[in-house]
Amino acid sequence: MKKRLFKLSDNLKYVGLIKPLECQHHLKKTEFSQFWEGVVLNRPTKNDKESWVDIGLDKECKIDYNLPEGTWVTVDIHNHFNERGKNYKGKIVSAKYVE
Repeated sequence: MKKRLFKLSDNLKYVGLIKPLECQHHLKKTEFSQFWEGVVLNRPTKNDKESWVDIGLDKECKIDYNLPEGTWVTVDIHNHFNERGKNYKGKIVSAKYVE
């Protein structure tokens, strides 16, 4: 997800070689959380009322809002978590978009 949000900088191009920080607020892909931050992708959907979101996990998440590419959102996947499915189904909880 970082690659989608931040451009490569000469000052930071080797930062990926550093061991990851073990912080409580930085979840690993193997840890589950109800809420995930994500960025809307430029990926087509079957209708114009949905968007795909990269939430930093191995699968992408589909939400029920059509938002512009690059929009940063918070997604609730608690009731929509399906480990066997091809992707996650999420509900957007960003205050800016909730009616």
